[in-house]
Amino acid sequence: MPQKQMLPRAMMRGLGWVSQPLPGLGTQVAFHFMTTPGRRRPALPGTPVAERRLRTARGLVVHAWGQAGPMVICIHGWQGAGHQFAHLARYLAAQGLRVWAVDAAAHGESPGKRATPVDLLYALREASALAGEPAAVIGHSLGAAMAMVACREGAPFTRRVLVAGPTSFTEVFNRFDRHMGLSPRAREALFGRIEAQVGRTMESMNLLHHPPQGTALVIHDENDTEVPVQSTRSLAAVWPQAEVWITQGLGHVRVLRSEVVAQRVAEYLVNGSSVLEAAFD
Repeated sequence: MPQKQMLPRAMMRGLGWVSQPLPGLGTQVAFHFMTTPGRRRPALPGTPVAERRLRTARGLVVHAWGQAGPMVICIHGWQGAGHQFAHLARYLAAQGLRVWAVDAAAHGESPGKRATPVDLLYALREASALAGEPAAVIGHSLGAAMAMVACREGAPFTRRVLVAGPTSFTEVFNRFDRHMGLSPRAREALFGRIEAQVGRTMESMNLLHHPPQGTALVIHDENDTEVPVQSTRSLAAVWPQAEVWITQGLGHVRVLRSEVVAQRVAEYLVNGSSVLEAAFD
C-alpha cells in the first residue's frame, strides 16, 4: 500500500493515544477526519459518460441519462460519486426511465471540501427539487440510509431501491472509531458534536429502531467488506414489506455495475409500481 494511503490511517490510530490525555484535541482531529471525504473517487475506464450534466440551486452536479419517462434519482455513499451509477443508469434509460445521479457537496464533480452524511440527504433533496416531480430513488451505501431518512421526513419517492446500505449512522460511526480507538470521553464528545452538526440524533437515523414504512427493493452482496450483509439481514427482520435480495460475489461497489442487478432494479421500477406503469401507458 502506498505510503500516502498509510499515513492517514496511522494518524487515525494515533488519535487513540492522543485522546487519552487530551480528549478535546482527539475530538477535534477526529471530527476533521469524519467531515473530510478525502480523495474523490475517479470513474473507472469504460464508465459510460452521462448524456448531459445539470446543476442544482447550490451548484451540485447532476449526471443525467434518458430524455423522457418516469424519473429516478440516485444518491451515492460516503466518498462515492454519481458516475458509480453510470452502468445502471444507462440500462434503466434504455428501459424508458430518466435517471439523475447527483454528486453531494465535496463529492464527485460538486464543489466543496467538507461534508457530513446529511449532505447526502441535502443533495437528494436538491435534485428532487430540480426535477420538480415525483421520483423513484436509488441509494447506495450511506446514501441508502439517507434516502430512508428523506422518506421519513416526507420525501414522496414512488419507489425505493437500497443497495449495500447500513442500518444506522451509529453503525458507521462505530466502524470508523474502530480505526481510531478514541477514549470514552473523546468518543462521547465526538458523538455529540456530530449530532449538533447534522441537526439530528443518531437514534433518529436508526432504521432498526425506526423501521421504514411501505415497500422497497433492498440489495446487498454476501461478500461486501465495507458494509456487512448482516445490516440488511437485520433490517429485513424488522421490515417485512421490503423485498430483500442477497447477491453473491459482487462486493460493495461492483454490485452497481452488474447487469443482473440492473435487470432486477428495472423490473422493480417499471413493473412493480402503478405510478411508473401509468407513465408507460
